[in-house]
Amino acid sequence: MSRIVALIVASNSMKFLPECLQSLDEQGPDVTALVVDNGSTDGLESYVRGHHPRAILLRNVRDLGWSRALNQAIAFARAQLRPESGDLFLMTVDPRLTLEPGAVGRLLSGLQSSARHGSAGAKILRAGIRGEGEFLEHEPTDIIHSAGLVLSRWRDAALREAGQRDRDGSFTRYEEVFGIPAELALYRLTALEAVAFGDEYFDERFGPSLAGLDLAWRLQLKVWTAVAVRGARAYRRAPSSGRGRFAVWRERYHLPAKMRSVERRDFLLVLAKNEQIANVLIHLPLLVLRAVAALAVIVFTDPVSLGAIPGFIVRWPAGRKRRGAALSRSVPAAAIRHRLS
Repeated sequence: MSRIVALIVASNSMKFLPECLQSLDEQGPDVTALVVDNGSTDGLESYVRGHHPRAILLRNVRDLGWSRALNQAIAFARAQLRPESGDLFLMTVDPRLTLEPGAVGRLLSGLQSSARHGSAGAKILRAGIRGEGEFLEHEPTDIIHSAGLVLSRWRDAALREAGQRDRDGSFTRYEEVFGIPAELALYRLTALEAVAFGDEYFDERFGPSLAGLDLAWRLQLKVWTAVAVRGARAYRRAPSSGRGRFAVWRERYHLPAKMRSVERRDFLLVLAKNEQIANVLIHLPLLVLRAVAALAVIVFTDPVSLGAIPGFIVRWPAGRKRRGAALSRSVPAAAIRHRLS
């Protein structure tokens, strides 16, 4: 029998974790929650032990970073939770999410609809927050937060369908996409093992969003496809940044200046790690135009982020081995171009 392990990295997440774990309990006995307490001080450990005895808890005395904590959880699941017969599937879950009943089963059906699928993702809708403390309420909406990851020929990465209204009630529709956001993604263990770099499945240099993009790209390079399962639904409980194409920009510019610079630096590292030379040459005019436009925007609106360039130069030499591993025995460049929007 197959087993699904839901991996949750939580750091002072008690505002959201109870409802997240409750929604996982409702998915059925084949789903095991594995929580990594990443240095929390808000009573998270005692809550999990007292209210969710079936959940497995790993505790770090300090925050080791999202990717490193998730790699710890994957290593533990591989060693301790692999079924004697059947497959092991690993599902990353952001504690801000709640899953609709049956969502995990639908994700598994989508993932198993093709032997080529290495990851599957749900349609994540926004849920607003109202009130404080014990009066806190979450209000589900029909506004899509994400339905997969897209990467354009300009090398802009974005959440698919973000800000659009959910008008598709299909429960059986599967769509191949470039990748799945790591906030809610179901992976085949065999796919993760195929793209691991040593004992790292998620690149520990990156935070959740870029680590998810990097993993999605590496899976594509190794012939593992990603599928969006529209019938699997979850809700992301966070203040809304609004609708439309500029929502991502508003979220980015609310970040501290140093974090914006680090995010741009790490995006350059993801590109340098996974980009195939043939695709760079074919899309060179687009990439040059994008670089010039991005530089102009940064100079006039966010000059602090210019620090991303020397930061990238300093860090890139240590990433060469990772690039070699990512591109070793990879698919032809045309296969990746076919996945670009």
